[in-house]
Amino acid sequence: MKAWHFLPEDCRLGHGDGRLVRKGETYSVEGKVVLCKNGFHASVSPLDAISYAHGPMVARVELSGEIVEDADKAAASSRTELTERVDVTQELVEFAHWCARRANRYARGDVFNRMYGEGSDNAKRAHDLARIWSPLAKSWADNIQILGWTIAYCAHWAAHAAHVSSNASLKEWRLQDAKLERLFNLAIDERG
Repeated sequence: MKAWHFLPEDCRLGHGDGRLVRKGETYSVEGKVVLCKNGFHASVSPLDAISYAHGPMVARVELSGEIVEDADKAAASSRTELTERVDVTQELVEFAHWCARRANRYARGDVFNRMYGEGSDNAKRAHDLARIWSPLAKSWADNIQILGWTIAYCAHWAAHAAHVSSNASLKEWRLQDAKLERLFNLAIDERG
């Protein structure tokens, strides 16, 4: 199963392991694979992966062996590094600002009037949600640079704000996921 995974800037495995991660190498664990307890984790969706990021270094990985899946992540007995680890700090900043602009667009309300009909209750409720979440998206995007290690966390919440502002549109989630995948793939192609 191909997926995305983040590491801190030192590109070392966490939880006391400390091994340096390198492209082409496979890492394995002993014992039963249990989500959040034992195994190598990753997410198929880049949007899901940023919510678990412990740093700005992303890579494409392949999970193999015993695999346990959840809605937004998977754990496996083995993980192979398919690409070099690349620092995607700038891509995460760009993504957060893109999400903030999208949330702001939803907050203007014209989108919902077109979706639900001018002045409808659904349009009003969706617009109210967008007006609440849009400033939050902008705040997370604006503060992303000064928050250091929480860059991926801020990008995740800016994306969440745009998603909620869109009235939880599946289309918005798919657009965000595709945008992140393009940004990460470009970064890996250029710097990996």
